[in-house]
Amino acid sequence: MKKILLWMLSFCLFGSMTAMADNVITDTAADKTASTTVSTTVEAAYSVVIPASVPITYGAISSDLLLSVTAFRLAPKQVIRVSASSGGTLKNSVDPTKIIAYQIKQGNAVFQSTDFKGVGKQKLTVEITSAAWNTAAAGTYTDMVTFTVSTPVLEN
Repeated sequence: MKKILLWMLSFCLFGSMTAMADNVITDTAADKTASTTVSTTVEAAYSVVIPASVPITYGAISSDLLLSVTAFRLAPKQVIRVSASSGGTLKNSVDPTKIIAYQIKQGNAVFQSTDFKGVGKQKLTVEITSAAWNTAAAGTYTDMVTFTVSTPVLEN
């Protein structure tokens, strides 16, 4: 009985090994060739750093907000797109009707989005006019800026 089980087990192991072979060359009288496909998949990976907070000094017309991509591995023609949305007003913590208007800018334009094609940095600024500072009541002001990160494929 043991011999039969051993024979069956050997047959199953041998059968499973030959079943995995895609190219079997059996004619040894002549040169034969076979080919195999070697492949792998590289997963996309990236790291975008967005500051947790941006302290603004009283009276500052412009304060830096730095976005950075520290790791970038995407498909060809794919980019990291960072966009932002906010209310555009800092609200007083005691009286939310007291506000300071601001804009987030990229250069001279109001920031909409920016594309990263690799590791790098993009300087944005939070800008508050002198007039907005001059009419601000004393207190602590805050607003939340929501950043969205996406990875679209560019057409060209």
